[in-house]
Amino acid sequence: MSTDPPSPLAHPARRGVGGPGSDVEISMSADPEMHVLARLTASAYASRFDFDLDDIEDLRLAVGELCIACSAGATAASRLTLRFAYHLSSLRVECTVTAVASGVDDDAGNPLLGGLSPGELSRRILAELVDAYRVEPAAAGVRRGSIEMRRRAAGS
Repeated sequence: MSTDPPSPLAHPARRGVGGPGSDVEISMSADPEMHVLARLTASAYASRFDFDLDDIEDLRLAVGELCIACSAGATAASRLTLRFAYHLSSLRVECTVTAVASGVDDDAGNPLLGGLSPGELSRRILAELVDAYRVEPAAAGVRRGSIEMRRRAAGS
């Protein structure tokens, strides 16, 4: 009987299978300085499922933009929660920000952003980086959003 630890390659997630047991959830302050933790988690999670380096970088950027878009109207008490899930070659990230100030939907244009609001700029970036995204208006002090990215076939 072997006492060697199991190979990390034997884990289903290493074979790109995913499923409920491979989900990851993190929660942090909605302070933009904390978004680096979300981006790092996205990179590490995607690498578990053999996403290539370009897709990992796109996902990392997209998670940062999702955090920005969902954090519009965040207060000092706001919490940002991300849930990462992988199933059938598709990685999904759901974002929830609590204690969002009512009436703030980030629709004021900014001359430094070519007249776009930060939220609109984030949505345009998301449209270029991921296969699907959504950012909902705040309701009852909570704003939700999600992104989805499919793993590309090798060489595509």
